[in-house]
Amino acid sequence: MRLTKLLVFLCCLLALIAVTSACEDDEEEEPTAAELIARGKKLLGEGDGTGAYLAFQEALEQESGNLQARYGVVLADVLQFTGTIDLVFLLFEGDDAAINAEQTSQLCQRLDECDVLEEANSSYQQCLASGDFGLDAETIECVIGAPDCQTMLARCVGLTFPPDQQLCTQACQRFEECGWLANSYWTQSECVKHCPDLYVSGELECLVRLDSCQAAKQTCFPVYGDSIQKILAEFWAQVSLEMGNNLTFVQTSTTPFAFDIEKYNFTFLDLLFQPSLAGVHDISDTYFFGAIYSMMDALFSAVLAVDLNFNPVLLETVTLDIELDIDLDDFGADDLAEINELLTEVDAILLLLLNDPVYADFFTAPEEEDQEMLRRLGEQIGWIFGNLAEMIERVAREETDQTDDAIRYVDLDGNGRWNAPEPLIVPGVIEADYDLAWAIHNVLLALKVDFVDGYPFQLESLNDLFDYFNLSFISAGINVLDLFGIDEIDLGGAFREPTEEGLRPTLYGLHELIGVIQTVLDAINA
Repeated sequence: MRLTKLLVFLCCLLALIAVTSACEDDEEEEPTAAELIARGKKLLGEGDGTGAYLAFQEALEQESGNLQARYGVVLADVLQFTGTIDLVFLLFEGDDAAINAEQTSQLCQRLDECDVLEEANSSYQQCLASGDFGLDAETIECVIGAPDCQTMLARCVGLTFPPDQQLCTQACQRFEECGWLANSYWTQSECVKHCPDLYVSGELECLVRLDSCQAAKQTCFPVYGDSIQKILAEFWAQVSLEMGNNLTFVQTSTTPFAFDIEKYNFTFLDLLFQPSLAGVHDISDTYFFGAIYSMMDALFSAVLAVDLNFNPVLLETVTLDIELDIDLDDFGADDLAEINELLTEVDAILLLLLNDPVYADFFTAPEEEDQEMLRRLGEQIGWIFGNLAEMIERVAREETDQTDDAIRYVDLDGNGRWNAPEPLIVPGVIEADYDLAWAIHNVLLALKVDFVDGYPFQLESLNDLFDYFNLSFISAGINVLDLFGIDEIDLGGAFREPTEEGLRPTLYGLHELIGVIQTVLDAINA
């Protein structure tokens, strides 16, 4: 008995020692600010914005003035921003349909029997090759389970297929009766022409079936704007203040700043903008991220300021090929034609957006608070350009070794200064030689002065850029315009004095500008 009690006592004592030791270890192993910053940098390299954010914030709890931690929060916020944008895009994506070969065969056989494949100008073999015929899992289940073709067309496929001309005629007549075409430049016949690009059969069948125009608009056509605004408003309210304060703190500090990171990549605006900024970040880099912050804030301001209820069918029916194969060293008629073709595609999309009878409020800003947000949007657009111009100026003043810098110039002659023809490199964004970089700087500065300071954009600020690319004929055209008193454009005016129309006038203005540019291109080509 005594032995048992002794063993129990020893076990309890060992357990107590173990717990005490663990507590001491925990106290000893509590990470320092430096260790938390190292962890945050590692997580940034892995693309884990949330984990990195928590690590840097914990470091700031220990050292609130730590420049490394404050800048790390900025980089983490950028990664979290891209994740939030991905979440928004998920609203427009259907469920992936993972089906086996037998289900694919059943699907295609039913679509073929009910003449759906013929209507879609497809074949049974093409359907099999596609795997799911572009349908989501719910629709596939509906098609396979439908007892007959009539039921299938009514409940499944018919809802997602383009409407025929008869249904479009009925719908456009209803648009006229509801007064919706009054907000469009289209006639009924033009409405019928564009109808298959804007709507699916289920929407229009719902429209012609309901007696009330208001009920039809609320019931038959999807809206995503409110959901998008709610998601982004909750994310951006805190991040905007936090990110701006941290950047200002680092930029105004008198303490030397250098942030070394082995890997840091992010994607902004899909594949158009993919910075890869491994290396040492200094004050110059903070202005690059100042531009990113302004870009983010401009985007959120636009999203929160205007009506975002647009037609989601356009995401499926409209495509835009923005890949231009233009050789600026041998610019000629073929290049002009390619630019003209791209402008035609952009203009067609604009006209669909502006004339859609159902979504006529898209991009309007009916409330005063919305219009105030548009003013903020204009300023932040200006600071995108202003921060990038400041970044170029800061890099130009650097005389330290650039080898390890993330954003840098290549010191070809080894004199410790940036001079022609040495390139400026922002990895994943741009590599521009000395003359091109300063030509871009001049345009950026002129745009900042327009949007922020209120002085119209001077057309002559484009001359160095056109001359660099041997497009002196455009510079000559600008000089001719100057003789007629046309030497500036007030690009920021629409944001400084917004109305209930919001940004819709800007879209109309873009449509008109495209027409002018195409007229000029045709004249040059002739």
